[in-house]
Amino acid sequence: MQKTIEAAIGLSTTTRKIPVVEADPGDIVLFSAGTDTISVWFPEPGVFPATEIVTMRTGDIEVEIPDDATPGTYSYVIYVHTAGNYAECNSHPLMIIKGP
Repeated sequence: MQKTIEAAIGLSTTTRKIPVVEADPGDIVLFSAGTDTISVWFPEPGVFPATEIVTMRTGDIEVEIPDDATPGTYSYVIYVHTAGNYAECNSHPLMIIKGP
């Protein structure tokens, strides 16, 4: 069953924060950027067919996890163009693709 997982990008002092995202293949991840303009890259293969999945977008951005995404824990990067820095999680944002 497809579900939507919200990944709100929030402000913590001067740094943007993003929670860990846990999703299944077929789920929708909703990056809520508000008025910030963001780009999102996945440098490791296994989740998306392209490295850059969002390019200079603002507001609510929906991204579907491909049905053939390989289960695992992936570091990815969100650049906040508006702030001129990267969003943080524990270090880099993490997305966990759960398996069967």
